Amino acid sequence: MIREHYQIFAPIEDLGHRPSLPAVLVIDAANDELIDIRQHGQRFYDRLTGPKQRVVLPAIKHYDIYRGEPLEQARRLAVEWYDKQLK
Repeated sequence: MIREHYQIFAPIEDLGHRPSLPAVLVIDAANDELIDIRQHGQRFYDRLTGPKQRVVLPAIKHYDIYRGEPLEQARRLAVEWYDKQLK
């Protein structure tokens, strides 16, 4: 059921209906098995205006970001990015 939801989930389509966004950090899993990061993370990033950064974490799948080293790496990236952008 989750996989079916993600097949029709298209947050990229909402971007055009929103006012400009603040600084955005996009973190993608290189081996994401639920979404095509080129069609979602990359397209979302390409359409953003303003401060932005995109990072693709190598050798991880969609849910790997929630534990272990990938989680720690994502935390470090987020803290560094938002510390820089929000000061």
